[in-house]
Amino acid sequence: MADANNNPASNVAAAIAAALAWSSTPEARKAAVSYLESVKTGEIRFLASTSFLLVKKDWSSEIRLHAFKMLQHLVRLRWEELNPTERRDFANVAVELMSEISDPCEEWALKSQTAALLAEIVRREGINLWQELFPSLVSLSSKGPIQAELVSMMLRWLPEDITVHNEDLEGDRRRLLLRGLTQSLPEILPLLYTLLERHFGAAISEVGRQQLDIAKQHAAAVTATLNAINAYAEWAPLPDLAKYGIIHGCGFLLSSPDFRLHACEFFKLVSPRKRPFDASSSASEFDSAMRDVFQILMNVSGEFLHRSVTNAGVIDESEFEFAEYICESMVSLGSANLQCISGDDAKLTIYLQQVIPLG
Repeated sequence: MADANNNPASNVAAAIAAALAWSSTPEARKAAVSYLESVKTGEIRFLASTSFLLVKKDWSSEIRLHAFKMLQHLVRLRWEELNPTERRDFANVAVELMSEISDPCEEWALKSQTAALLAEIVRREGINLWQELFPSLVSLSSKGPIQAELVSMMLRWLPEDITVHNEDLEGDRRRLLLRGLTQSLPEILPLLYTLLERHFGAAISEVGRQQLDIAKQHAAAVTATLNAINAYAEWAPLPDLAKYGIIHGCGFLLSSPDFRLHACEFFKLVSPRKRPFDASSSASEFDSAMRDVFQILMNVSGEFLHRSVTNAGVIDESEFEFAEYICESMVSLGSANLQCISGDDAKLTIYLQQVIPLG
């Protein structure tokens, strides 16, 4: 139970409950909403300390989720009102929250909000804070599947403003974020590959041992890692995605019924990526990475075509979505990057034999 003597936090909690309760009268709900708005716009240190108290396990899920939204409001709209020391302290408390919420009993929504809060802090504070926090996040991710899932969630939210327009993030800061994250890819991508490999292997192992609850935790970590990878697939340099094993890892997971749709999403995002216009080494590295993508998708397509032929055209209904993803990626791959295999007659012939029937 929450500490009843903690009057400021209890007052805010009571207002949240009144604002959300269907049983509240219109007057009570209006008064509660007005009070919460006054907290959000009032003394910033009270807002921060009270909200951090209300995200603790002592309170109901509804109150905790609302408190997370209050913290996110502070970070998005009032961050500059905190001094540098207070911002660092705020960030450190958010990292501690990541550790505290790594519990099988915690709801997914609360985990997601925790990861989103830390990502928002990094986006606001900049790459220097990210470099300070990264070792702590690597350490946290190594402690177990739930911690790995949380860190992957955070890594997924981190580049959101690069691919999704955010009116709160002006152009210069968006460019700084893109530059900072690009510089951090040699740390981020190997971590994602490690988490993918570690928890896929662990999930398979635990299923073999009939430890299904633990296997589900590892599977959730794999899914969260794939979602994070897909947040980088649209903009991270393709040679980096190849160099750090991401293309290979996602290609491998195309053979896993549990994870192949998330892996397909990766190839759907990278297939239409445009080749650099210059004749630099980056262009040749792009071609090499894209040839790997061609080979992976052609292998999967060939296996699927063989299976459909040998089964007299009967395709399991669960495979339709998978087939659609592969077809879509194969077509966009050829539309944007056919030149990458144009010098390899054998590969080009196989590709055309597979893709022309799709039309």
